[in-house]
Amino acid sequence: MDRSVPGARWKQLRAAAVATPEGQRHYDQGYRRAAHYRETMRLLDNVRKSLGISQSELARRMAKSQPTVARLLRHGENPTLVTLAEVLHALGLRGRLVIEEAEPGRSTLTVSVAGTSRDSSAPSAREHGAIHTEAT
Repeated sequence: MDRSVPGARWKQLRAAAVATPEGQRHYDQGYRRAAHYRETMRLLDNVRKSLGISQSELARRMAKSQPTVARLLRHGENPTLVTLAEVLHALGLRGRLVIEEAEPGRSTLTVSVAGTSRDSSAPSAREHGAIHTEAT
């Protein structure tokens, strides 16, 4: 295994994981799931910006380091519900989790942000819309 090339080990692991149709299917499902988490965190990052809150201020409110908050918002590293609640609380927002029977072929996770900005000159959080994702 060549360790001198960044990402060489990851490429080898990925190649082994997708070597079978079942492995490829599992990899694709995981990739889609991760993309939805990233979209959710990017949505919250856009709301943070519209509220005029810096990453440093958000980190202070969450009692975390700024680099940790940056990673969370930019990479969406599969946040837990507790982490999402911390971000929402630090932004002065409230979240709601609704669990209901899914319709066949419909997304199983819907994340939306609604509300108004405290600063009327800043765009409303409502302007950031909703993300419809599948997290099965």
